[in-house]
Amino acid sequence: MIVWRTSDWSVETRITTPFKDTAKQETLFRRISWSPDGLSLAATNASKAGCHVAAILKRGTTSSSETGGKEADWLTEINLIGHSRPVTASRFSPLVFQQKAPLPPYALLALGDDASGQFTLWSNAKPRPMLVLTEVFRGTTTDFSWSSDARFLLASSLDGTVCLIAFTHHELCRCSGGGSPMTAAEFGDFFRRTYGCQAGEALSRGKAGKLQEHVLGQTSHHHRPSLPSSPP
Repeated sequence: MIVWRTSDWSVETRITTPFKDTAKQETLFRRISWSPDGLSLAATNASKAGCHVAAILKRGTTSSSETGGKEADWLTEINLIGHSRPVTASRFSPLVFQQKAPLPPYALLALGDDASGQFTLWSNAKPRPMLVLTEVFRGTTTDFSWSSDARFLLASSLDGTVCLIAFTHHELCRCSGGGSPMTAAEFGDFFRRTYGCQAGEALSRGKAGKLQEHVLGQTSHHHRPSLPSSPP
């Protein structure tokens, strides 16, 4: 997996460790997903000790360029185990849930796999799934989509069907481990404490370097990002 910087389209890091035993697997879908706070990355098609997992990577503080091309410190925070087939799709909910201090905020994560028709729902604050649904599909889970309030979750499959899961507010809070969704104001405060700027400010004002300075501990000297040109 390669993570790119949008400020100058250079390689931020190359991540290989979770995928060493799965490089030859022929899975058509490998939907990775960022957590809504930007601190975690769900990596599909990973493995641990021979088990199919989704690896939750913690955002690093150094880049590959600073480590001489070696894998930067985007460490595996936790491996989510429970699928008998390679994990093909992941999607974090758009909401961040808060717990009583000093416990950290967290988000919900939906995972689907290849061919078994099973998908699971996790909290990235818990090592076990909050919900397991089996034989939902007859084919590979290809993608997920959450509603903006996380009350509805859509899943699609290669067999041509979709599944809709609806949560009540009570079910959502129970499923998430007892936390409550952050309001927009609470998330704004949390984002500023984490990154030192308001959500969306770095890109909308051309200050991507400010966000990188907080997250990576270095200042970007590049201008606003531009898309790389296609090769002739």
